[in-house]
Amino acid sequence: DSPVIYISASSYIPPINVQALSNNNRYLAVGTGNIFTPENTVQVWDLETNTLLSSLDDIEGNVLSLAHHPESSIIAIGDSTGQLLLWDYESSTIIDSWQAHEREILSMMFIDHETLATGSADEFIRVWDITSGQQQYAFKSPNGAVRNITFDNTSSLGTFSDTLTSYSLSEQEQSLQLICSHGDELGAIAFSPDHQFRAL
Repeated sequence: DSPVIYISASSYIPPINVQALSNNNRYLAVGTGNIFTPENTVQVWDLETNTLLSSLDDIEGNVLSLAHHPESSIIAIGDSTGQLLLWDYESSTIIDSWQAHEREILSMMFIDHETLATGSADEFIRVWDITSGQQQYAFKSPNGAVRNITFDNTSSLGTFSDTLTSYSLSEQEQSLQLICSHGDELGAIAFSPDHQFRAL
């Protein structure tokens, strides 16, 4: 099988800012919208049947970050106004929405089926209980916007301009640790399988 996925779209797709793939690699969500083409939409495609399943239109801001729920058809959406939306694409229903940040939401990731982390240009990582919409943790970036987040069981990593920082989310300790500093902006980060840090 070819490792390349082609979508022959019968519907018009504006320029794509961000994408998120479901855990089973079947459903692809794409987010759009910028100052030149302000069509702020999220579309979900079935990659097995090459069909558009659902579309959420008229989002307030440009769609800058997406995360697919690990166990359901819920997509978390972050936009340029700092608004966070939880959208069920099977029922085409917005489950909840709230103002999560003061500026653009640049990154997000589900920690588990009830917990979502978001990173913003307002220089904060915030961790949310999606069942209640309540904030669980908030961490201030030491050096700028939070452009990427990834997690292991107890820690998060965010890229802040040229700095890689670890945060503990344990109940006993909420700490910040500077891991390293680079001469240029970090583009992406991930944990290796043995939970050692890796920056790309």
